[in-house]
Amino acid sequence: TYPRYTGMRDERLINSGNAIIPEGTKVVWRVKTTQADSAFLSFPMSTISLQKVDNEQFIADKTITKSGQYELSTKNQFGTNKSPIVYELDVIKDALPQISCQFIPDTTLFSSVLISGKVSDDYGFSRLAVSQKDISTQKTISRPIPINTNLNEQGFMYEWVPDSSRSDRGYEIWVTVFDNDGVNGPKSTKSDSYFFKKPDQEAIDKIIEENSDQAQKQISTSKQKTEKLNEKLDELNDRLRNKSELGWQEEKMIKDLIDQKEEIEKSIEELKKKHEELIASQRTLIWS
Repeated sequence: TYPRYTGMRDERLINSGNAIIPEGTKVVWRVKTTQADSAFLSFPMSTISLQKVDNEQFIADKTITKSGQYELSTKNQFGTNKSPIVYELDVIKDALPQISCQFIPDTTLFSSVLISGKVSDDYGFSRLAVSQKDISTQKTISRPIPINTNLNEQGFMYEWVPDSSRSDRGYEIWVTVFDNDGVNGPKSTKSDSYFFKKPDQEAIDKIIEENSDQAQKQISTSKQKTEKLNEKLDELNDRLRNKSELGWQEEKMIKDLIDQKEEIEKSIEELKKKHEELIASQRTLIWS
């Protein structure tokens, strides 16, 4: 019988005492003999007697936690068989769960960290949790992260927000995954740590200045692209003025202009979004 937490179906092996099994498997031996009064299974640290079911069959069971050889021997009134049969059980230990994480801080409002990661295990999980340690008080708090405990490999995302409203707090953040080991108890693996602290006012002013400079550069680039597009439109208009039909060169020029127009419109939309984020961050940072 395999440990229930593994989700594996029980198997029956016929005419074989060798097996590869998970740790904690309950093995049942059913031995058919002739002219035997008793039967024994000898392990490195113990020997167990098989229970006689009828004149030919014996039965025994044992939960196996370690790899190793064992011997099957029989006995009757005339003595013990001279050459016991040697078998081997290869035990597969429950592996440690694996985790990888990426911490992505919010660089606009500096109010949260997006945690993106992946976990894997041989049989599944019992839980996943994110922990934060306040650097100044050393107080640690853990919160659960939703996870499908039955999937052996899966990704997760979680937005971490600090509990404290104080902006001068620094935190160490990490994620811990726990497997579902039903034999030894859940084992855990901890991710690398990420250190989070909201920037001071001087650093915030520098970030706002850098964002403003970047926005100005993008505005200048978009302006130059718009001027070039207008020049090409004038050129196309001159070409088409005395033509009744479009040639392949004009068709290609029109397509290129449409692509450039879409690219500029996309850049403008991105600039609008960044401008709104910049304004929002300035307001938030001024009042925080």
